[in-house]
Amino acid sequence: ATWTALPQGLNSGSTTAQFVSVAANSTTWLAISQNGFYSKSIDDGVTWVAENSLKAVLSTFVALNVTADSEGNWLIGGQSAVMAKSIDNTATWTKLGISLAKIAASGTTWVGLGTSGFAARSADNGESWADLPRGLNTDSQTVVFYDAAANGNTWIVVGDTGYVSKSIDDGLTWVWQIQGLNSGSTTANFRSVQRSGN
Repeated sequence: ATWTALPQGLNSGSTTAQFVSVAANSTTWLAISQNGFYSKSIDDGVTWVAENSLKAVLSTFVALNVTADSEGNWLIGGQSAVMAKSIDNTATWTKLGISLAKIAASGTTWVGLGTSGFAARSADNGESWADLPRGLNTDSQTVVFYDAAANGNTWIVVGDTGYVSKSIDDGLTWVWQIQGLNSGSTTANFRSVQRSGN
């Protein structure tokens, strides 16, 4: 395998853009930064252009995570009780008044993770959200969750000090899993989870 260097800053308008997340669907890639710069590719990452329409919508927004599905729906989570959503494959963006730092999708269901054990679920591609039990039924209502992944209707959410919660009904109900997932440490800080094949 070989690697090809891309332009520093991905033509976003800044060579010091602090990129924190990248996502893709079948036609589009989008890279987001914490300091207000966004870049898009529609040729499988070969060339990149600044996504200025998003920058205009989120002028003072601290972005943390971007997620896409196969139907052209995109969500960007971050700080300051604001998210950005596109339903036309990044052509236009609107603000949503909810603060979720990490978002994952499976079909039309989206699960978002906030701070201090907060989590929410959407069954309509991120249009509306319902709060989930704080801490996702673990014994801590302030656990910091870092990541979520799904395989069909099964969801796994991981966090600090070994906390993991699982849903097998598309995020409706959650069950606390064995602390540390038999990793050898009951206080392992799980930062990411991914299903093979995604």
